[in-house]
Amino acid sequence: MIQQIGYILLCFFIAYLAFEGVLGYLENNFGIRIITGEELFISENKGEDWQALKTPSREVISAKSLVFDPENPQHLYLASAKGIFQSKTQGQRFRFQGTVFDTETKPSLISECIPDPQRPETIYIVSKEIGGDRVLVSNDGGESFRVIFISEKGDRITAFAIDPFLSQFLYIGTKKGLFLESEDFGRSWRKKIQFSQAITQIAPDPYKEGEIYVLLAPIEENPFDYWSYRIPGRLMIGKNRGEEFKEFEKIKRFGEIKKIVFDPNLRGRVYFVSDSLLLRFSFPGEIEIVKNLSSSSTKIATFTIDPKNSNILYLATENVIYRSENGGRDWEIIEPPIKGEIKEIKINPSDPKVILLSIRKTL
Repeated sequence: MIQQIGYILLCFFIAYLAFEGVLGYLENNFGIRIITGEELFISENKGEDWQALKTPSREVISAKSLVFDPENPQHLYLASAKGIFQSKTQGQRFRFQGTVFDTETKPSLISECIPDPQRPETIYIVSKEIGGDRVLVSNDGGESFRVIFISEKGDRITAFAIDPFLSQFLYIGTKKGLFLESEDFGRSWRKKIQFSQAITQIAPDPYKEGEIYVLLAPIEENPFDYWSYRIPGRLMIGKNRGEEFKEFEKIKRFGEIKKIVFDPNLRGRVYFVSDSLLLRFSFPGEIEIVKNLSSSSTKIATFTIDPKNSNILYLATENVIYRSENGGRDWEIIEPPIKGEIKEIKINPSDPKVILLSIRKTL
């Protein structure tokens, strides 16, 4: 009996080592981590203290599905497959909106929630589905949703944006490189261009009508194809709402960009984020390095700007938060509330002392 128990324990131990080996191989060679959960936190004093949000849903929730109500930024919207929850207590209590989905099936996984800043009652959500990703819209503050777009078979929605000047213009980017536009709030769509690389971000310039930045993902080398080679990611700039695109050549010498952030207070100032660099471009000037992490083994996870003070910047690596209050000349470290992979930082547009933080627990 003891011998059998010993064999069982040995088998469990071998299985555990094998599992750990697979995880290590995935992370070291492909950058893949197994997610074991996510927690959301809120701070009311710029990150000095944190309090866990008591989200009402047991589903996978991310900071991209948690947004400040544009009509009343003291309130929060939480989008889930069950529907929209609202909090009027800075995330301490959520109330179900009684959402009705005017669809054949309910959404499986909400990956993003995007309120229309020009029409406070309008909310868009992106739903990840086996049969095709969907964009749904609510025109009544989250009480009901209807589908306005379904991706093609084998494709995925990887980017969504609302035009900052005319909100009837909507933009979608896909894994297959499709750049789509709607001129009528999503009732109809047309393909404007198909890139050869997946679109990871669509960022309309909030100061120049019709100008759109589009990030294209790299294509990794196929280890099973001898002739395969890596194609680097690119940053494209479109005119006339994407009628024509050209590559932003100035940025290429700094490596691949993975996020674009417009300064909410200063016209013509744009930040570009790579794995190790935070860059600032002020038209028509040159690109300057604001922070360099190239000597560190960690990568930049997210970056955001105080919506009322352009000198206050927040940057996070996977497990450290940095804050600058003088435009990036000096940085101080803010300790996150728990260990894990920092994914997102969001700032309350009406009260910048209030910050939302998303941390994923990983094995």
